[in-house]
Amino acid sequence: MARKIIATLSLLLTVGCLRSTDPLPERPEGIVFTGQVVQRGGPSGDWTGAKGVAVTAAGIGVAATTNADGKFRLTRLPINHFITLR
Repeated sequence: MARKIIATLSLLLTVGCLRSTDPLPERPEGIVFTGQVVQRGGPSGDWTGAKGVAVTAAGIGVAATTNADGKFRLTRLPINHFITLR
């Protein structure tokens, strides 16, 4: 009886290890850079987010536009390279 249980468990473990699994998603290459574009506005001179500003990483074709708060996010930037934002 014990041999049947051990044989059954061994078979189940072997079949479980042989089943195909979905491949892991690829890791995104590069780094993520987030920031905020601000401007002085109004008579009080307070800093506010600048909406709709195009932010571009020069020379690599990565760009984003700021949201209503002036925030942006650039992804897949090269690692260990100097980047000029415009």
